[in-house]
Amino acid sequence: PSEGIVRLAPNDQVKYFADLYSRAVNPVKIAWFKARCVGRGLHFSDDELIVLAALDTPDQVQNFLNLQLYYNNDHASVDLEETAMPPRRVLQTGLAHCFEGAMFAYAVNYLHGHNPRLVLLEASQDSEHNLVVCRDARTGLYGCNAHSRFPGLDGRRAEHATIRALAE
Repeated sequence: PSEGIVRLAPNDQVKYFADLYSRAVNPVKIAWFKARCVGRGLHFSDDELIVLAALDTPDQVQNFLNLQLYYNNDHASVDLEETAMPPRRVLQTGLAHCFEGAMFAYAVNYLHGHNPRLVLLEASQDSEHNLVVCRDARTGLYGCNAHSRFPGLDGRRAEHATIRALAE
């Protein structure tokens, strides 16, 4: 989001996202997603289910990361505590740094059956970067989800023949 950070109470933040995505998902999809989650011992509120069920492709997850989450700059000063928020807390705060965004993307892609893989790009003279790589089942090509404060380091569509090509 381009405007300043708007802080909402956790349930209000999730409700805000649910209102945005409620038209993008039908009741059958929500029921399927809920059954999949319950089968894995996971229980979500109705609003959480709406949002998570709507993010049913890696491209939808990337759009959510890009357009709905503020960057969690927990390193802005030495006085700030570092965070490692789980995916539910990312939904509740509307914030995520690189790793938190990756964990959110991994969880959502996993719950939709996309078989994600976490890739850490280490850099000797730059910040490390986390990618959640998914392979398109139809094309066999790789894409990724990522959340970053740096331009150009966000996710990529599934257009790459190898993970190496994706990372270059």
